Amino acid sequence: MSRLVLPLAAVLIALVALPGTGRGQDWLTRDLCSLTEMPVDPAGLVPNWPQIAQAAGKIENGTGRLWRITAPEGQVSHLWGTAHSTDPLILDLPFEVRTLIAAARMVALERDPIFQTRADWSAFNSGSQLFYGDGSRAFLDLLEPKLWAVVRERLSAFGYAESTIAAFAPAGVISVLLHDPCDDFAAGVLPIQDSRIQLLGLEAGARIIGLEEPFATLEAFNRPDMQATAVSIANVYGAYLAFARSHDLRRVIFSLYLTGQIGAHIALDRSLLSAYFNDPTGLYFQQTQRFLVDERNRMWMETLPPVLDAGRAFVAVGAFHLPGAAGLVTLLRDAGYTVTRVPLPGEVDGE
Repeated sequence: MSRLVLPLAAVLIALVALPGTGRGQDWLTRDLCSLTEMPVDPAGLVPNWPQIAQAAGKIENGTGRLWRITAPEGQVSHLWGTAHSTDPLILDLPFEVRTLIAAARMVALERDPIFQTRADWSAFNSGSQLFYGDGSRAFLDLLEPKLWAVVRERLSAFGYAESTIAAFAPAGVISVLLHDPCDDFAAGVLPIQDSRIQLLGLEAGARIIGLEEPFATLEAFNRPDMQATAVSIANVYGAYLAFARSHDLRRVIFSLYLTGQIGAHIALDRSLLSAYFNDPTGLYFQQTQRFLVDERNRMWMETLPPVLDAGRAFVAVGAFHLPGAAGLVTLLRDAGYTVTRVPLPGEVDGE
């Protein structure tokens, strides 16, 4: 790990040169967010790419976005790794994926964002989970100092005054940071890929389910026992916000997704974060991965078996949930399912 971190400090400086912070994120432009001539060769933009590729090779099931799942009794379903983005390149789903959604009996997402009751709608719009209600105003101060201005700038871009920003609870800060800032330009117009899949499923007459309760993850961020993890998650996504200033890094990350190199994306993130925080152990990344990915994967495995045993299900979750020893591909195999990759055109090892 340390052999990757120290050289990557130079890579980070090259890829993520941070200009002065300005109110309203003036650096965030359509040109910065527009991706052309895709995909790109990561080796041409990341000097230490061979080391990152080597680390990626150690991640189980790190290549591929689409997987076929066969239940013990023979029923067939599919697992798809999404990218939570409104970028047209991400919304342009492969023909094979659209065909599977159209034929699905059920579409399972991380959560179903459609409110089931008026009480749910009211609770969401009250914002009560987003702000401290007891006068405590310390969460932002728990983040890495280098991120204080970065995170405040992001929150102020939404029109929040400093007095309001200081009152944000962990759930409020993280819920903002989880979104790609480039999606601001299409907010309320284009869906993220997950929502597009949901709409395609509804149009095809599939039943839509969420693998977890709508507010489960958001509520967890505010628990006292989750404070250290919430700080790590906010640090990680605050750093991603800093990385968002690099057009070349954005091109690399999107290229890795579009070519199915999910393990390489994970390895790149882990290394960049270790360099950014000068932390060879990668503590923030590990804690973030443990809660947002590993723990939720185990929780979803309590919901998935009856869905998959019935067959013709299309399961769409963030791509980082697929690879690794605690990834869904491994967990499903351990549970007795046959899981095989379906290579897609344009992917590594695809046609």
